[in-house]
Amino acid sequence: MKTPTYATLTAGALSLALSLPLLAATSDNANSGVGINLTGINYWSSQWTTLDVMKHASNGSGQLWATSNAHTWEYNTGDQALLDLDEQGWPRSLPGDSPDAPFHYVTTIIYHDNPHHPVGEFVVLYEGEGELYYSGPELISSEPGRDVVRMAANSFFHLQIHTTDPNNTGNHIRNIRIITPGGSCSDAATDYAASAADCANPDQFVSFEHSYQERLFHPLFLDDMRQFRTLRFMQLLSTIDNPVQHWAQRNQYDYASWALNGGSPYEVAIAMSNKLGAEPWYTLPVRVDDDYIRQFARLLKTQSEGNSAIYVEFGNELWNNAWPYIFDGLYLEEQGKAQWPDTSYHDIEYRMNYYGLRSAQMCDIIKAEFAEAAGRIQCVMGGQTGVPWISEQALNCPIHAASVGRRCADNMDVLAVGSYFAGYFADQKYLPILRDWASNGAEGLNNLFEEMDSGILYGLTYNPDEPPWWQAPEHGALAQARDNIQGNLALAQQDGLMLAAYEGGQHLTYAGDIRDGRDTISEALFLSANRDPRMAAAFTNHLNDWQASGAGLYVVFESIGRWDSWGAFPLKEYQTQSRELAHKFDAVQRFIEQTPCWWAGCEQSLNDGNSANSQPASDEQASMQPAR
Repeated sequence: MKTPTYATLTAGALSLALSLPLLAATSDNANSGVGINLTGINYWSSQWTTLDVMKHASNGSGQLWATSNAHTWEYNTGDQALLDLDEQGWPRSLPGDSPDAPFHYVTTIIYHDNPHHPVGEFVVLYEGEGELYYSGPELISSEPGRDVVRMAANSFFHLQIHTTDPNNTGNHIRNIRIITPGGSCSDAATDYAASAADCANPDQFVSFEHSYQERLFHPLFLDDMRQFRTLRFMQLLSTIDNPVQHWAQRNQYDYASWALNGGSPYEVAIAMSNKLGAEPWYTLPVRVDDDYIRQFARLLKTQSEGNSAIYVEFGNELWNNAWPYIFDGLYLEEQGKAQWPDTSYHDIEYRMNYYGLRSAQMCDIIKAEFAEAAGRIQCVMGGQTGVPWISEQALNCPIHAASVGRRCADNMDVLAVGSYFAGYFADQKYLPILRDWASNGAEGLNNLFEEMDSGILYGLTYNPDEPPWWQAPEHGALAQARDNIQGNLALAQQDGLMLAAYEGGQHLTYAGDIRDGRDTISEALFLSANRDPRMAAAFTNHLNDWQASGAGLYVVFESIGRWDSWGAFPLKEYQTQSRELAHKFDAVQRFIEQTPCWWAGCEQSLNDGNSANSQPASDEQASMQPAR
């Protein structure tokens, strides 16, 4: 416990990292043909995205603070509406220790349910007067404006503000930064050292406490991402069921946390793309108005370095009726019916036609704002891999085209589909067989990989009374994915569009369903298969099939995160997992290293040495502030 009186760092300091320049692709990703979907920032993530881990804090319900009661030990009384917060989300006052007060202090979660957090000494910096408490880590030193706490393995970290501005001078606790352990031996962005002892010259060690303003992102994270051509920010930006409509409602860069409802700020994604010299892929929330799109385009044009492609997409999987995707889909259906009130179509037709229309309108607005640089903008129309009719409705938008004579595909550049394999394993009809495989150890895993490579289930379950699309694929999961690629490529080529994979990889999951033995199948088959070296071969074969087809950019789903009953989509399970143990990650990295990008004009120019291992910006460049 302590009573701070001052601090020397300001909230605006974090914005310096936005101005670190990259002129073009780096030598690591210039000829890569593969991108990556990034997992979001949150307290349970095993991906070490930022050096300031205050940026992934929340109360567990999408808000920053839990209102806690000192007398009942209640973690969250739900009284957020009573909080007096400043513009960055810091409490300006608290009720005090009155028995009648509904809460007495506030709590936020830095790490919880997270066995792969960094271990060691975290430096806590802040401004203002008051009392900070730490639940989980050990407080080992304290002085005004700076605490040091030690996190042990398999611990948790809750931050509490018990009093703030005790003298009523307006000097409340604010601008809290919690800097992760470690540092670097050089200015290279991917250089990580646990301590000075890891440096050839210990005098060159610079702790993250003294470099976090310029670095922003953890070097281990950047090192894992450096070979990917494209970064898709759908999860980082919390696109799905995002309620934001107007530009002023978006989450701000200087807010206390970037892990709240509404997603991380665009400036974070822009800074990450600039730092890695990567192409960004933005997915806009479907409820935004035209002014939001216009302001977004201006922010991109102002802050995006270099001349690489910028992919823009309206929403994510608007055809998907699963939770929570369905909420965006239902919204589009309502808008479509309002747009064309004197018509009579199926709900899905209204949905996909309105999706096509808004995608085209978004594209027109952004390209107009980029003006002479409009060639950088790659407008994406999302489709459904196995149902070409869905893609055709969005591209052709026949309801809209009938009145204006213009198809929604006319100004698009990319048709993007999810290129997954083995998703049909989750069908109810295969449950008894998979339960049997799950009980047979290594033999069961052998059966799973044989099904992916050449097919077993077709012979075991074929029913002539069922339609062809309901049968298991005759030659297995990878062959089915290969056929889907060809079908979607033909559709894209009709409009002269690149076929891209907005997501892709294995799809062994019951999506959290643990009924009727599915939990055992998930553990014994699905998760075990993802940890098996043979999964690397499956990924390699699938990527080779994609490249050989003539399709373009492939964006894998997803970067780093924990595996559980919802699936094993991340390439790595935790940040420090070695490439030798992360078979999927290794397979994708090897594919990038051995397979230069293959579509016309895909080679990117290099950045005159400003790579992920470049020197930091000059003081003049670092003084630039993000657009507001």
